[in-house]
Amino acid sequence: CKASNSTGGVTNFLLTVNVSEITYTNSKSLRFEAGDNSYITGNAANLTAFQRAANGSGASDAWTISMWIKTGSETSTQQLIHYGGNTAYTVGMVSLTKQNGNDLSLTYGTAYNNIIVAKSNCLNANQWNHILITYDGGTTGVNSGELTDYYDRFRIVVNGVIQAPVFGNVNFGFNGAIAVNNYFIGRGLQGSYKLKGSVINQVAFWDSNQFDNRAEIYNSGVTMDLSTLANPPQNYY
Repeated sequence: CKASNSTGGVTNFLLTVNVSEITYTNSKSLRFEAGDNSYITGNAANLTAFQRAANGSGASDAWTISMWIKTGSETSTQQLIHYGGNTAYTVGMVSLTKQNGNDLSLTYGTAYNNIIVAKSNCLNANQWNHILITYDGGTTGVNSGELTDYYDRFRIVVNGVIQAPVFGNVNFGFNGAIAVNNYFIGRGLQGSYKLKGSVINQVAFWDSNQFDNRAEIYNSGVTMDLSTLANPPQNYY
């Protein structure tokens, strides 16, 4: 560096700049109180991961959900994630719910045409649990002879362990679009199934299938800055 004065003299000096990276911390979570009616809503158009125009276009339709949750004693059905149309009966949706306190259930489609992926007793009550749900982007309906293929599109991983879920369907699956109308964390349509008595942290969405990266995302049960991953999430809260 050089500095000059009014008489034209020049002084050379060395300037040292120390750049320190901010240490990653994860000390805050979001609590949904048992008697509260709070929830999170966002612009569905900005969450592109779940959007789908047709039936199973492949990798371009794949997605992944990752989140931490510490459940309470509430045993009623509670919505973790809802994305989709204004009505569950005619418009496609992605719906992840917690049931009976420690069960997980994913519904993909409408109330009349869907794939259901459920796993019971997979969450530890009053402890932090990491949930990873993946969809590979393949076809999801509505041929009765291809149900096994439809089921294989989805995976549930809890606390780093691949789960063996129970599958179900209504009218052999769903082959329509996922609408861009609503996006909620902690509630369903018309304010139903509010999340109560639980704490959530690090809700993340990828527009790709991250099943093969499940161990890296889980990070041995230690939260990390997901934005530093080789394949970071597109949306991260």
